[in-house]
Amino acid sequence: MKAFFFITAAVVTLCCTLNGSAQTKGYAPPREGVPFNKANIVRQSQKTIVPAIEGVYKAAVAEWDESQPCRLTIEIIKKMDKYSYKLTLAGKVKRGAITISKSDDLKQFTCMLTLQGIKWASYDGDISREDDEHPAKKMKIPTDVTLGFINNELAFQNDGNAMNAYTVFAECDQKFVHLKKQ
Repeated sequence: MKAFFFITAAVVTLCCTLNGSAQTKGYAPPREGVPFNKANIVRQSQKTIVPAIEGVYKAAVAEWDESQPCRLTIEIIKKMDKYSYKLTLAGKVKRGAITISKSDDLKQFTCMLTLQGIKWASYDGDISREDDEHPAKKMKIPTDVTLGFINNELAFQNDGNAMNAYTVFAECDQKFVHLKKQ
């Protein structure tokens, strides 16, 4: 009797799996006019839903921040589903591509934007374990800046701390830079 229930449960599970495989959570059905094959199946969990991020963003000082506002402006441009930026700081203009990724913490940021091709001012990395026996290692300076996006604002940390020393933009005095969409 136990064997009968086990075999019945296995058959029902197998049938449900085979019948619902195209509608299984995490998969998108193929688009109309696109021939079906495994290469056309796209996992929805890998997609990043991009909000309307294009526009001009200017740095603003938060109420609790006593530093001077950074004179940073970022314009995000969308052309044919590709994003690019125009960054203006201290009279200098930098342009490049943007990659967009899903945020690890959706309560904090809707998505993450990485501005490619921006060399940081300095980067010493983890300096918390430096001493006479363990001198600092020469670190490669990063060339991308990642910003969080939420509610028509961009945010990033411009300076590190006592354990992780870095500066993204030397021309900016703010530790945490918030840019508001204009």
